[in-house]
Amino acid sequence: MKNLSNKVALVVGASGGIGSAIVGRLCGEGMKVVMSARNRERLEKTAESLKLAAGSYAILPADGSSFYHVEKLFKDIKKRFKRLDLVIISSGGYESLGLEATLKEASGTFQKLVGTNLVAAFHISYAAAAIMKKQGRGLIKGRGIIINISSHAATKVLHSGLAYGPTKAAARSLMLHLAKELAPHGVRVYDIQPSTVNTPEMSRFIPEGKRDLAVQPEEIAEKVVYLATHDVKEVNQPVIGKLPDF
Repeated sequence: MKNLSNKVALVVGASGGIGSAIVGRLCGEGMKVVMSARNRERLEKTAESLKLAAGSYAILPADGSSFYHVEKLFKDIKKRFKRLDLVIISSGGYESLGLEATLKEASGTFQKLVGTNLVAAFHISYAAAAIMKKQGRGLIKGRGIIINISSHAATKVLHSGLAYGPTKAAARSLMLHLAKELAPHGVRVYDIQPSTVNTPEMSRFIPEGKRDLAVQPEEIAEKVVYLATHDVKEVNQPVIGKLPDF
């Protein structure tokens, strides 16, 4: 097992339910964590609610779907910290889409999820790869680790998932291709695929009284730490709860 103390991590989507759990866990491991999401105020409130120690984190807002935002984000990280050991992409979104919507409505939903679930994952992972493959070795035996928080919808057909499922499947494919490209450079890539997660964003979709059966954000944070501290080969990392699909 590798000690994470003083290593540098970036968590994109840090103000969300999963992202905030990951931030808290990584800071608890002694990492220096860059918190990023679109809204600075939400990031600041998240840091306050987690009671993070001064100096253990930095807030750098960015929209992952914007090339210009991501380019600036990574320039700032490189300038401040000189290296980047771990990147977590937890900025995806969920919207139900069946065949009830008009084409215009469906197109809007689909394009929105392409931006949040696929384009953002591409921008962040590509920019991270450019830094990691050139830097000295750090975590485990490699130069860095990239982890995308995906969904079991990447490999499973779910009800009303005409936009969500395909975008998550595409993001999974991106991680598989990226893992192959980065293997010679000593950079590891993972795609965590949880079933329904009990987050504030998803709680409205979970029947009351059954939220304890869903995957908890802390379980995903624990999985992130495990992947960062162990030499795991498999890119696909499912985390399945006890809640039936709906």
